[in-house]
Amino acid sequence: MRQGGYPTKRAAQDALRRLTEPAARRRSRLSTATWLDRWLTGADERLRPTTVRGYRRHVEQYLAPLLGRVPLRGLTYADIELAFARITQKHIAAGRKPLSASTVRRIQASLRAALAAAVNAGLIDHNPARDLDLPRERRPQPHGWTDSLVDQWRQTGARPAVAVWTPLQTAQFLHLISDHRLHTLYRLYATRGLRRGEALALRWSDIDFDRRVLTVERQLQKLAGGVITVCEPKSRAGRRQIALDHDTIRSLRAQQRRQEADKTAAGDKWVTADTSSPTPGAARWRPTTWGTSSSNWCATITFRRYGFTTSATAPPAWP
Repeated sequence: MRQGGYPTKRAAQDALRRLTEPAARRRSRLSTATWLDRWLTGADERLRPTTVRGYRRHVEQYLAPLLGRVPLRGLTYADIELAFARITQKHIAAGRKPLSASTVRRIQASLRAALAAAVNAGLIDHNPARDLDLPRERRPQPHGWTDSLVDQWRQTGARPAVAVWTPLQTAQFLHLISDHRLHTLYRLYATRGLRRGEALALRWSDIDFDRRVLTVERQLQKLAGGVITVCEPKSRAGRRQIALDHDTIRSLRAQQRRQEADKTAAGDKWVTADTSSPTPGAARWRPTTWGTSSSNWCATITFRRYGFTTSATAPPAWP
């Protein structure tokens, strides 16, 4: 083990003494809050900003206040079980909606990851958060928007928790907005399953019109403070090539001509950006903004990972 950069010899000797004292004695003084803070600092360098932001929110709101004072070496399954019971009680006492089972499990996943890192560092012998018994999430079964469900929704407003558009309904929607400037964006979501940030980060150089192939190799991502940045796809498999049909190629060509017209009209005010996003300032297009859209041609639409052909949860708004 090497460690350097000390201003004086005494400082180096003090560090050496701390490193060479019995491990159990060192570990017993480390609090859970201190370790969580140290773990988050290291996570900034290894994980995606959105992942770290979720970890930090769980640590600051729940884990550090409830478990922070417990020595890391003495943290037990019972301590963690009690902390999660208090998380639920705290929300109920505040008159807020109880946390969903999926949210509680995400909090557990944050703690489990932090303690797994502590095990790897030799600070604790086992991970007490690994086998925590929590309520299981009951995922709603998706239903297609059949004619009878549409009639029921129009008459009563009742709808399934997850109701998806059929291919015909999706085609009707795309036809309805064929003259809208976002038509090409929604077409890519619907027919090619791009993630929101992937579609918004596309450059014209990513599209091979002759071979009818689109290459995904980057995406937009929102960092802390609302800063939008360009980064690599979410996963290794995210770097991929996607075949394009003739209609999508025609739509992209039309979008390219529209953007050139916008550029000419903007003149010196044009913001240079090699992007196929339908606006001069691509940085203004936030992935979270285009997760939902509302206008006179459709109710609110929620896009998820595979595009709204399979998971749009909006009620049909067309005649």
